[in-house]
Amino acid sequence: MSVKQLRNIRFALIFCLPLNFIRAEIASNSEIDILHYGIYVELSDTSNSIVGRTTIEFEKSIKSKRLSLDFAALNISKILLNNRETSFNFSDEQITIPLVDSENSDRARVEIHYSGAPTDGLLIQNNRHGRRSFFVDNWPNRAHFWFPCVDHPADKATMTLTVKAPSHYQIVANSSLENQTAESGGAQTWTFAKFSPISVYNIVFGVAEFVITEKYSAGFDKLKYWYFREDSLNVERSFKDAPQMLAYFQHRFGPFPFEKLALVQAVTVFGGMENAGAIFFNENSFKPNRTIEVTVAHEIAHQWFGDLITPVKWNNLWLSEGFASYFGAQYFEKSDSSKFRKLMRQSRSRYLKNKKWRQRAVIEPEPKNLFDLLNANTYTKGQWIVHMLRNELGDSLFWVSMQESVQSFAGSNWETADLRSICEKQAGRKLNWFFDQWLFQPGIPKLDIQYYQEKNGAFYVQIQQKQKTPTMRFPLEISFANGNSTVDKNVICSKQTEQFQWTFPAQNLELQIDKNIKLLADIHLKEKKFLYQKKSNRGSHK
Repeated sequence: MSVKQLRNIRFALIFCLPLNFIRAEIASNSEIDILHYGIYVELSDTSNSIVGRTTIEFEKSIKSKRLSLDFAALNISKILLNNRETSFNFSDEQITIPLVDSENSDRARVEIHYSGAPTDGLLIQNNRHGRRSFFVDNWPNRAHFWFPCVDHPADKATMTLTVKAPSHYQIVANSSLENQTAESGGAQTWTFAKFSPISVYNIVFGVAEFVITEKYSAGFDKLKYWYFREDSLNVERSFKDAPQMLAYFQHRFGPFPFEKLALVQAVTVFGGMENAGAIFFNENSFKPNRTIEVTVAHEIAHQWFGDLITPVKWNNLWLSEGFASYFGAQYFEKSDSSKFRKLMRQSRSRYLKNKKWRQRAVIEPEPKNLFDLLNANTYTKGQWIVHMLRNELGDSLFWVSMQESVQSFAGSNWETADLRSICEKQAGRKLNWFFDQWLFQPGIPKLDIQYYQEKNGAFYVQIQQKQKTPTMRFPLEISFANGNSTVDKNVICSKQTEQFQWTFPAQNLELQIDKNIKLLADIHLKEKKFLYQKKSNRGSHK
């Protein structure tokens, strides 16, 4: 998801949609691992009701006595366990199935038949042009409103999808179309290929009357745009750099992790949703004389960070949204470094205005309302932490660390401790102080910087950390400009008050702090003489 759309969607999430889907509780399955979802759905133009059948293959231990699945209030007609009809309990959005008939096997298969009108997760409504459409919108745990599952990102599984719908539609899904069969009554059945292990919220399809165009990206020939015909010019404008973005991220992180990529104009409550292999962009985002190129880069970066490797816990969401927010901006650095710095400067400015989240840590106990995770710490501070980690490690070690992260956790889940371990391995030193102060403690540096220059060329700088939270450690770039000439000095700040002194032959130098936008801090600069202590409070610099 893109941070740019957060203000717009929060109203919809809080006031316009059902609130029971945002609960953090999920089905609890001790010693059970979901391996595969086989999903069949029938759609109609005459009703919002669906007919569904979901087959779930899972691995268990002999101690497993029951299977618990998340599922909302659709009507269950029957459940089969290993092809035999079985009893079950269905209450409080959970199905509980006894496993007494499969005690001697480490694998089992359950098949749930159901029908009804989903109240969320599968959005059945007219699109912005008044034509009927069907779009899956699962994040964070709304998938169980249209098919039974373990609705948590930690339990990844492969999946196959079959959709029966009126034949005048086109259907896009995570994987490629494997087969299309004409049915009676003007319907068709679309069967999609098996897809690699992903989190449940990533399992999607979209059904509408689409225009489809094929594009080519270096080393990847399965890129398509899906959109409504009235918006073709605006969509093409926003998507025009997608092939270059895809090529760039493959260079940085490795081969594209899925068999194809579709960029889809869709009905969704989000500005963009990074569904694996099928990114959905809000249908109303495409306007004349406007581009959502940063959002497009953000969502493509998610294919690696968020989809291929996924946070194991909701409160580690910064590993997905912070990373995508950073790389979505960093993409532009290769062609226009000033644009990248501008994006980071704007990001910092927005965060400094958000006093509420500056007093909170990025990683806190998991909230009861998962949409509370869509906040300035998860996105903006998370983005800045990745940026500052890059500056701490240096470019070479940083990019190697990113590649190792992708390779080590591909198709799986990770947490902040895993990232720290990889970065420490590459750096050859401990980074606990960095992760602790930026992620597990609240606040950012608030710097009161005073300076003056004497006639003999001596230039004095005093840096005081004024934040209410503990003193922090960080590098700071200090630049001295004289016309077209600039001298850069780098200092390490780690005390409440530190003083630095340099001598320059020139007078009337202009002082610049963090000119290359490397630090998330609230900086106040003032020319003012202070008492310089020759020995005490001296910081390190070079």
